Amino acid sequence: MTLNRGMYAAASAMNANLYRQELLSHNLANLTTAGFKQINTSLDDFVSLNINNVEGGAKSASPGQAVGKGGLGVIATGPYTDFGEGSLRETEQPFDFSISGNGFFAVQTPDGVRYTRDGRFTRDLNGHLVTADGFRVLDEKSENAIVPVPYAVGGGMGDTVGNVTVTTEGRIIINGKPAGMIGMFGFDNPNEDLVRDDNSPNLFIQKTEAVQATGRLRQGYLEMANVDPVSTFTAMTTTARAYEAAQRVLQMQDQVAGRAVNDLGRV
Repeated sequence: MTLNRGMYAAASAMNANLYRQELLSHNLANLTTAGFKQINTSLDDFVSLNINNVEGGAKSASPGQAVGKGGLGVIATGPYTDFGEGSLRETEQPFDFSISGNGFFAVQTPDGVRYTRDGRFTRDLNGHLVTADGFRVLDEKSENAIVPVPYAVGGGMGDTVGNVTVTTEGRIIINGKPAGMIGMFGFDNPNEDLVRDDNSPNLFIQKTEAVQATGRLRQGYLEMANVDPVSTFTAMTTTARAYEAAQRVLQMQDQVAGRAVNDLGRV
């Protein structure tokens, strides 16, 4: 029983550290993705058992004296998203936006409304404001509407858009005239109110109603991923060493079990 428990503890540590390494690699792969929020996990005890010193052996009716706890391995909990803000990078592009503080952009996807911090916007062929993936940006009502960005006088596709400015509240001003609104939506507890879309690392599905965003929009800036490459590399190295240590323990337990079987077979 002890050997089985030791093997299980080592195997669970290998699985948990392998899962953590996958998340760290995913975070590092999105290091240059604007608005990306890193995914974290933690390692917790799988099951803890009370260990008692029982006089008279297992058949004793006495519960004995508690001497401590024994673990049955570890389990990776989560994953959970770190919604901390990333650093800002100035691009000087009129359709690049970032939100400083609490707030998300709303976009219309084929699967419904999604929320994102990725402000890499552009215009589609109809002059509408869209994301880098072609999803239309929604207004402050989060309806099946769009944020119009009309072309300059003349309307030809070769014309420029004119002088575009956006206020910190998200109001679009083109050549001094109002032209629409970029919606910003807040969530009191993003880890409870939002769930990451499996189809995109930068989109989130709302679980509760959005509240008034308190953040401020900045034009010509992008929020970069909140992934620290140094700490991520360090965590990957530590996780790899923990995996290797658990692997050695499992191999040792297997060797001990094999020797026990062989020795008992000769008795």
